[in-house]
Amino acid sequence: MIELVLFGLVWAFRQMDGLSIFMMKVFKLGVIFSVIVSFPHLLQALINGFTDIGFGVVSNQGNAQMYKNFIFNPAQIWGYGFDAGISMLKLAVHYGTTNTAMGELYNWMGFGTLVLFGLIGVQIIVTVVGFYLVSLLSLLLMPLGAFTPLKNVFEQALRHVFVAGVRVLVLILVIGVGVGIWSQTKAMTITSSTTLTQPLGLFFSGLVIWVLSIQLPSFVSKAVGHFNANLYAGFP
Repeated sequence: MIELVLFGLVWAFRQMDGLSIFMMKVFKLGVIFSVIVSFPHLLQALINGFTDIGFGVVSNQGNAQMYKNFIFNPAQIWGYGFDAGISMLKLAVHYGTTNTAMGELYNWMGFGTLVLFGLIGVQIIVTVVGFYLVSLLSLLLMPLGAFTPLKNVFEQALRHVFVAGVRVLVLILVIGVGVGIWSQTKAMTITSSTTLTQPLGLFFSGLVIWVLSIQLPSFVSKAVGHFNANLYAGFP
Protein backbone atom coordinates (compact mmCIF):
# COMPACT_ATOMS: atom_id res chain seq x y z
CA MET A 1 0.00 0.00 0.00
CA ILE A 2 2.85 2.41 0.80
CA GLU A 3 4.37 1.66 -2.58
CA LEU A 4 1.12 2.39 -4.42
CA VAL A 5 0.55 5.60 -2.46
CA LEU A 6 4.04 6.82 -3.32
CA PHE A 7 3.42 5.96 -6.95
CA GLY A 8 0.17 7.94 -6.89
CA LEU A 9 1.93 10.98 -5.44
CA VAL A 10 4.69 10.88 -8.05
CA TRP A 11 2.11 10.40 -10.78
CA ALA A 12 0.08 13.39 -9.54
CA PHE A 13 3.10 15.68 -9.25
CA ARG A 14 4.49 14.79 -12.66
CA GLN A 15 1.08 14.99 -14.33
CA MET A 16 1.98 12.27 -16.75
CA ASP A 17 0.17 9.35 -18.21
CA GLY A 18 1.36 6.56 -15.94
CA LEU A 19 -1.18 3.85 -16.75
CA SER A 20 1.43 1.54 -18.26
CA ILE A 21 3.77 2.15 -15.33
CA PHE A 22 0.90 1.47 -12.94
CA MET A 23 0.21 -1.85 -14.64
CA MET A 24 3.89 -2.80 -14.35
CA LYS A 25 3.81 -1.77 -10.70
CA VAL A 26 0.85 -4.08 -10.02
CA PHE A 27 2.55 -6.85 -12.00
CA LYS A 28 5.77 -6.39 -10.02
CA LEU A 29 3.99 -6.61 -6.69
CA GLY A 30 2.07 -9.66 -7.89
CA VAL A 31 5.29 -11.43 -8.86
CA ILE A 32 6.99 -10.63 -5.55
CA PHE A 33 4.16 -11.83 -3.35
CA SER A 34 3.49 -14.87 -5.54
CA VAL A 35 7.08 -15.93 -5.01
CA ILE A 36 6.75 -15.32 -1.26
CA VAL A 37 3.56 -17.36 -0.96
CA SER A 38 4.93 -20.30 -2.97
CA PHE A 39 8.48 -19.97 -1.63
CA PRO A 40 8.52 -23.26 0.38
CA HIS A 41 7.43 -25.23 -2.70
CA LEU A 42 9.88 -23.39 -4.95
CA LEU A 43 12.67 -23.97 -2.43
CA GLN A 44 11.96 -27.69 -2.23
CA ALA A 45 11.82 -27.95 -6.01
CA LEU A 46 15.14 -26.10 -6.26
CA ILE A 47 17.01 -28.30 -3.78
CA ASN A 48 15.45 -31.45 -5.25
CA GLY A 49 16.53 -30.39 -8.73
CA PHE A 50 20.11 -29.68 -7.69
CA THR A 51 20.44 -32.89 -5.67
CA ASP A 52 18.89 -35.02 -8.42
CA ILE A 53 21.35 -33.60 -10.94
CA GLY A 54 24.29 -34.15 -8.60
CA PHE A 55 23.32 -37.68 -7.62
CA GLY A 56 22.54 -38.52 -11.24
CA VAL A 57 26.07 -37.55 -12.29
CA VAL A 58 28.01 -39.36 -9.57
CA SER A 59 25.85 -42.45 -9.07
CA ASN A 60 23.54 -44.90 -10.74
CA GLN A 61 20.07 -45.93 -9.66
CA GLY A 62 21.43 -48.67 -7.43
CA ASN A 63 23.65 -46.59 -5.16
CA ALA A 64 21.95 -43.18 -5.28
CA GLN A 65 20.63 -43.66 -1.75
CA MET A 66 24.15 -44.29 -0.48
CA TYR A 67 25.31 -40.91 -1.81
CA LYS A 68 22.29 -39.18 -0.29
CA ASN A 69 23.27 -40.62 3.09
CA PHE A 70 26.75 -39.14 2.75
CA ILE A 71 25.37 -35.67 2.00
CA PHE A 72 22.37 -35.45 4.31
CA ASN A 73 23.92 -37.54 7.09
CA PRO A 74 27.56 -36.37 7.42
CA ALA A 75 28.12 -38.95 10.16
CA GLN A 76 28.44 -41.46 7.32
CA ILE A 77 31.52 -39.62 6.05
CA TRP A 78 32.97 -39.45 9.54
CA GLY A 79 32.37 -43.19 10.01
CA TYR A 80 34.07 -43.88 6.70
CA GLY A 81 37.27 -42.17 7.80
CA PHE A 82 36.94 -43.23 11.44
CA ASP A 83 37.24 -46.95 10.72
CA ALA A 84 40.28 -46.46 8.50
CA GLY A 85 41.91 -43.99 10.90
CA ILE A 86 41.51 -46.30 13.88
CA SER A 87 42.93 -49.18 11.85
CA MET A 88 46.01 -47.06 11.08
CA LEU A 89 46.44 -46.12 14.74
CA LYS A 90 46.27 -49.80 15.70
CA LEU A 91 48.95 -50.54 13.12
CA ALA A 92 51.04 -47.72 14.60
CA VAL A 93 50.93 -49.52 17.95
CA HIS A 94 51.69 -52.81 16.21
CA TYR A 95 54.78 -51.41 14.49
CA GLY A 96 55.82 -49.30 17.47
CA THR A 97 58.25 -51.85 18.91
CA THR A 98 59.49 -53.51 15.73
CA ASN A 99 59.57 -50.68 13.18
CA THR A 100 59.54 -47.22 14.75
CA ALA A 101 59.53 -45.32 11.45
CA MET A 102 56.58 -47.28 10.08
CA GLY A 103 54.73 -46.89 13.36
CA GLU A 104 55.26 -43.14 13.34
CA LEU A 105 54.06 -42.92 9.74
CA TYR A 106 50.87 -44.85 10.51
CA ASN A 107 50.36 -42.71 13.60
CA TRP A 108 50.47 -39.48 11.58
CA MET A 109 48.29 -40.90 8.81
CA GLY A 110 45.74 -42.21 11.31
CA PHE A 111 45.31 -38.89 13.10
CA GLY A 112 45.42 -37.03 9.79
CA THR A 113 42.69 -39.22 8.31
CA LEU A 114 40.44 -38.68 11.33
CA VAL A 115 40.92 -34.91 11.13
CA LEU A 116 40.42 -34.72 7.35
CA PHE A 117 37.20 -36.72 7.33
CA GLY A 118 35.94 -34.73 10.29
CA LEU A 119 36.61 -31.51 8.37
CA ILE A 120 34.85 -32.90 5.29
CA GLY A 121 31.81 -33.69 7.46
CA VAL A 122 31.89 -30.15 8.89
CA GLN A 123 32.03 -28.70 5.37
CA ILE A 124 28.97 -30.73 4.39
CA ILE A 125 27.06 -29.45 7.42
CA VAL A 126 28.07 -25.84 6.74
CA THR A 127 27.04 -26.01 3.06
CA VAL A 128 23.69 -27.77 3.53
CA VAL A 129 22.66 -25.83 6.65
CA GLY A 130 23.88 -22.64 4.99
CA PHE A 131 21.50 -23.24 2.09
CA TYR A 132 18.49 -23.39 4.39
CA LEU A 133 19.60 -20.42 6.48
CA VAL A 134 20.17 -18.30 3.37
CA SER A 135 16.74 -19.35 2.12
CA LEU A 136 15.11 -18.41 5.42
CA LEU A 137 16.78 -15.00 5.48
CA SER A 138 15.84 -14.44 1.83
CA LEU A 139 12.21 -15.18 2.63
CA LEU A 140 12.30 -12.53 5.36
CA LEU A 141 13.89 -9.94 3.07
CA MET A 142 11.85 -10.53 -0.09
CA PRO A 143 8.83 -8.42 1.00
CA LEU A 144 11.12 -5.39 1.21
CA GLY A 145 11.58 -5.65 -2.55
CA ALA A 146 8.06 -4.29 -3.00
CA PHE A 147 9.35 -0.90 -1.86
CA THR A 148 11.08 0.98 -4.68
CA PRO A 149 14.09 2.27 -2.69
CA LEU A 150 14.81 -1.38 -1.74
CA LYS A 151 13.95 -2.90 -5.10
CA ASN A 152 17.29 -4.75 -5.36
CA VAL A 153 16.64 -6.67 -2.15
CA PHE A 154 14.19 -9.05 -3.85
CA GLU A 155 16.52 -9.78 -6.75
CA GLN A 156 19.57 -10.24 -4.53
CA ALA A 157 17.65 -12.52 -2.17
CA LEU A 158 16.70 -14.82 -5.05
CA ARG A 159 20.25 -14.75 -6.38
CA HIS A 160 21.74 -15.81 -3.05
CA VAL A 161 19.30 -18.72 -2.83
CA PHE A 162 20.49 -19.93 -6.24
CA VAL A 163 24.13 -19.43 -5.22
CA ALA A 164 23.62 -21.53 -2.09
CA GLY A 165 21.89 -24.22 -4.16
CA VAL A 166 24.78 -24.32 -6.63
CA ARG A 167 27.18 -24.82 -3.74
CA VAL A 168 25.18 -27.85 -2.60
CA LEU A 169 25.25 -29.23 -6.14
CA VAL A 170 29.04 -28.86 -6.45
CA LEU A 171 29.55 -30.38 -3.01
CA ILE A 172 27.52 -33.42 -4.05
CA LEU A 173 29.73 -33.86 -7.10
CA VAL A 174 32.93 -33.55 -5.03
CA ILE A 175 31.79 -35.97 -2.31
CA GLY A 176 30.50 -38.37 -4.96
CA VAL A 177 33.92 -38.49 -6.60
CA GLY A 178 35.58 -39.05 -3.23
CA VAL A 179 33.23 -41.85 -2.20
CA GLY A 180 33.74 -43.51 -5.58
CA ILE A 181 37.52 -43.45 -5.11
CA TRP A 182 37.38 -44.73 -1.53
CA SER A 183 34.96 -47.51 -2.43
CA GLN A 184 37.11 -48.80 -5.27
CA THR A 185 40.30 -48.83 -3.20
CA LYS A 186 38.53 -50.50 -0.23
CA ALA A 187 40.30 -48.04 2.03
CA MET A 188 38.30 -49.03 5.12
CA THR A 189 39.94 -52.48 5.28
CA ILE A 190 43.48 -51.66 6.43
CA THR A 191 45.38 -54.47 8.14
CA SER A 192 49.01 -55.44 8.72
CA SER A 193 49.00 -57.17 5.33
CA THR A 194 47.88 -53.99 3.55
CA THR A 195 50.48 -52.28 1.40
CA LEU A 196 51.46 -48.73 2.28
CA THR A 197 49.96 -47.34 -0.93
CA GLN A 198 46.40 -47.92 0.29
CA PRO A 199 46.52 -45.81 3.50
CA LEU A 200 48.62 -43.18 1.71
CA GLY A 201 46.04 -43.04 -1.08
CA LEU A 202 43.23 -42.65 1.46
CA PHE A 203 45.03 -39.86 3.30
CA PHE A 204 45.97 -37.80 0.24
CA SER A 205 42.62 -38.36 -1.51
CA GLY A 206 40.91 -37.18 1.68
CA LEU A 207 43.14 -34.09 1.65
CA VAL A 208 42.26 -33.36 -1.99
CA ILE A 209 38.52 -33.88 -1.44
CA TRP A 210 38.59 -31.59 1.59
CA VAL A 211 40.30 -28.80 -0.36
CA LEU A 212 37.92 -29.25 -3.30
CA SER A 213 34.87 -29.22 -1.01
CA ILE A 214 35.96 -25.79 0.24
CA GLN A 215 37.22 -24.18 -2.97
CA LEU A 216 35.03 -25.56 -5.78
CA PRO A 217 31.57 -24.59 -4.43
CA SER A 218 32.65 -20.96 -3.98
CA PHE A 219 34.40 -20.92 -7.35
CA VAL A 220 31.50 -22.40 -9.36
CA SER A 221 28.86 -20.31 -7.55
CA LYS A 222 30.43 -17.21 -9.09
CA ALA A 223 28.91 -18.34 -12.40
CA VAL A 224 25.47 -17.35 -11.08
CA GLY A 225 24.88 -13.92 -12.56
CA HIS A 226 22.93 -11.00 -11.17
CA PHE A 227 19.17 -10.94 -11.60
CA ASN A 228 18.04 -7.79 -13.34
CA ALA A 229 14.34 -8.14 -14.03
CA ASN A 230 13.42 -4.60 -15.11
CA LEU A 231 10.08 -4.42 -13.31
CA TYR A 232 10.70 -0.79 -12.47
CA ALA A 233 11.04 0.54 -16.00
CA GLY A 234 10.14 4.18 -16.21
CA PHE A 235 9.67 4.57 -12.48
CA PRO A 236 12.27 6.13 -10.17
